[in-house]
Amino acid sequence: KAKVMDKLWFSIDRGGTFTDVFCQEGSGKQHVLKLLSIDPAYKDAPTEGIRRVLEIVTGNEHPRDKLVDTSRIASIRMGTTVATNALLER
Repeated sequence: KAKVMDKLWFSIDRGGTFTDVFCQEGSGKQHVLKLLSIDPAYKDAPTEGIRRVLEIVTGNEHPRDKLVDTSRIASIRMGTTVATNALLER
């Protein structure tokens, strides 16, 4: 099992156009990514964001066609503005 210092805490906001990914390492170091919510290069923006952060943090490749190694993930908080925006536009 990973120690607290090795753990990662994710907060993700998936919007209609962009997905914002924030990650904090146990050491306090932070990572911020902005991805297109829909892109033919990947199936799911939140998963892609987590995959990219794992590559940065570990220095290891995390291929898109493999399951994400979740052993270092302490938590994932996820929100979406897609439904909220749809309601506001009515």
